[in-house]
Amino acid sequence: MVRWPRGLRWQVVSPLIFLALALPVAAGLGDLPSLDQFGKLSGAASGALGVALVLLINGYGEEAGWRGYALPRLRARFGALRATVYVTLGWAGWHLPLFFVLASYAGSGPFTAIGFLVGLAAGGFVLTAVYNGTGGSVLAVAVWYALYNLSAATAAGEVTIGAVVTGCVIFWAISLVQRERAGMPALGGDTIAVAATR
Repeated sequence: MVRWPRGLRWQVVSPLIFLALALPVAAGLGDLPSLDQFGKLSGAASGALGVALVLLINGYGEEAGWRGYALPRLRARFGALRATVYVTLGWAGWHLPLFFVLASYAGSGPFTAIGFLVGLAAGGFVLTAVYNGTGGSVLAVAVWYALYNLSAATAAGEVTIGAVVTGCVIFWAISLVQRERAGMPALGGDTIAVAATR
């Protein structure tokens, strides 16, 4: 569960790379967030360090179940592509209560909810690739998830930054799915799924 990731090191921290791309865009549009905004997360205490810890603990807790437990077992039975779709459906259902509990979610319109689901699905494919590409490291996907949320789910990512970072993730997910459907194992090797279920 705390296996240090092997391989794909840049992909584990890719949300920071995407954030580095988003910052000049945000600055050019006059929408550059303050450092304080990276420390504001709906439903959590303020402060960048506190938010980072909340996101890492939250991400680790979720990813232990979704990628660490469910994904390898579903993958052994259905293959990487279908397993990721099934995990993402469960993951979306897991997040559904946020639209009734947190004011920032409850106040969003239908287009925001659709965008949230598209982003979640894209994240699901990327996290499958990161999990399998790092030798089944839950730590790697938890770090990825926390970094993504720090750049896209805080007050800093409410407009431009979140849109650019999420756009990068969606583009990456589309390329993974296209490669997987073309017969190239872009979502990871089968050995992880088989070994994890023994």
